[in-house]
Amino acid sequence: MGWTEWIDLGGEIQGAPAAWTFAGTTYLVARGMDDRLWQRTSTDGRSFSGWEPHANGWTSAAPVLAVLPHGHDVPMLHVVVRGRDGAVWLKRLQDGVWQAFDRLEAGIVGEPAAGTGSATDRLADGTSIARPSLEVVVQGDDGCMYHHSMPSPNPQQLFWQVGGGRLGSPPTVCNDESGRVYAIWRGLDGHGEDGRVWLRILREGHGWSAPEPLAEDSVVGAVRARCFGAHLEVVARSEDDTLLHWHGADLEEHADSMFLTATPTLDSRGGEHRHVFVRGAGGQVLQRILEAHDGYQPARQPRTDRFR
Repeated sequence: MGWTEWIDLGGEIQGAPAAWTFAGTTYLVARGMDDRLWQRTSTDGRSFSGWEPHANGWTSAAPVLAVLPHGHDVPMLHVVVRGRDGAVWLKRLQDGVWQAFDRLEAGIVGEPAAGTGSATDRLADGTSIARPSLEVVVQGDDGCMYHHSMPSPNPQQLFWQVGGGRLGSPPTVCNDESGRVYAIWRGLDGHGEDGRVWLRILREGHGWSAPEPLAEDSVVGAVRARCFGAHLEVVARSEDDTLLHWHGADLEEHADSMFLTATPTLDSRGGEHRHVFVRGAGGQVLQRILEAHDGYQPARQPRTDRFR
């Protein structure tokens, strides 16, 4: 059935919107013109509630949504932002209510990124137990990549530099079903002066892999990535201002769509359905939906084990 035309969801926002479907509800969160977080929700991905402000917090960059572990490894939807003080702030959605923000010390550029990794705890009896871990990745004010893992192995050093040179954009982060964490960004300096998309992979017990290019195509601004099961997908704005959508190593360019003026965001309500959200030229949120059916195959969709 293919992609729909762009649907106008209204509002007036700054930067890229964030979207995530959690427990059957699609949450659309954005930074308003007043620097507050504003939200719309939908139970079908099409009919959204009106815009409502969050009760607390201010942001100086676009927000990011992610399902992250909390407490006894319970997955909860979190919103992660860069505060007016330049630090990372995050809060969770619990019983349908957004809780208070927690602060992570850091001086960062642009929006932060977060995903769920895998860690192993050693017990007193010598056995071990696997657990999910919260992985936060940011672009520091020196342009380099920094990483924080919770619970932190060194509470005195919340963020540590990953190395590998400066980034051309804040990174985006996602994790696949095996616990591998992908950090993806627009390149700069020794890693892609032409604006290519680069990635690194965090594996338990191995640390971060060396940077490698995801594709040869150049992009404008930041990129956004999601893992759906074992599939890695990335969306970005091309140099021609069209929508680019990678399925693993395969690229789909939406040359028939409108010209983009900002970074797009990707979400899914299950199966092969995809939802792309972007800030329009008038500041409003626009949505495009991939109305896939059971026989739909988007080009070719390699699994993330291509990057092992």
